[in-house]
Amino acid sequence: RGSGDLDYNGIHYDLQPSDAVLIEPGSRSCYKASADDPFELIWANFFCDYMDSYLSGIGLKGTPVIRGVDCERKMRDIVSLAMQDPNNDHLCFPVMRLVDEILLTLAETLHFEKQRAASHLAHAIKDLLDACVYKRFDVNEATEKLHISKSSLYREFARFYNTSPHQYVLQRKIDLAKTLLLRTDV
Repeated sequence: RGSGDLDYNGIHYDLQPSDAVLIEPGSRSCYKASADDPFELIWANFFCDYMDSYLSGIGLKGTPVIRGVDCERKMRDIVSLAMQDPNNDHLCFPVMRLVDEILLTLAETLHFEKQRAASHLAHAIKDLLDACVYKRFDVNEATEKLHISKSSLYREFARFYNTSPHQYVLQRKIDLAKTLLLRTDV
């Protein structure tokens, strides 16, 4: 709830309700609540040998903020369990189960967020290619307009449209030529 700011390893983040924050050991971080609408922070520290590799394996390593994830109930459950007896070994597995559920939810949210961003990029590439039906496709011009590398352009387009940008433009030109031959005197 509420809002605030996070400075994490020199990068500033505006925090909003339902944002999840992962602070990795050894990082430099400073957070503060806004004066107008201070956030309520629910936090827990987890230390275990495998956490670093686990975060890497599910794609969360190096991602301090995941937006729009509702983990409040599970975080409150963890805090409630820990307050029962912080040194009690029988709490280990229920807490680990909740942590795992939270981290997998965060990873899934981040994965689909990246998919949406990538699909927007693929559609933007397609829009540029569609404009090239009547002229020559210039990959350098496209990469400059989209602020991406050539390899990113080819990879993202092929991933969503199962063809290369050049093949796509060529096929569009062939389809247009067929239409002109069938329906006009051209």
